[in-house]
Amino acid sequence: CINEILFPLLSDLLDHSKDKDRTDDAYKELGKDRGTGEKVLMMVHYSRDTAQKQWDETRVFALGATADIFGKFIPILVLDE
Repeated sequence: CINEILFPLLSDLLDHSKDKDRTDDAYKELGKDRGTGEKVLMMVHYSRDTAQKQWDETRVFALGATADIFGKFIPILVLDE
């Protein structure tokens, strides 16, 4: 199960996250204000202001979940050998 599901999933995640650039997405224009015609900008917390930071956080969650899986199932894996 680990070799068939977990490792390929982690591999795909890491491959996709490497392709993301480090451009600043913090102030994307969402459109124009209907009343004033001024730009409406997306506000993003500084800790998540780029696609790369979001992918980095996704990697942290995935690796943490993988550690949890191994921690919970290591007794089963050891007994199977």
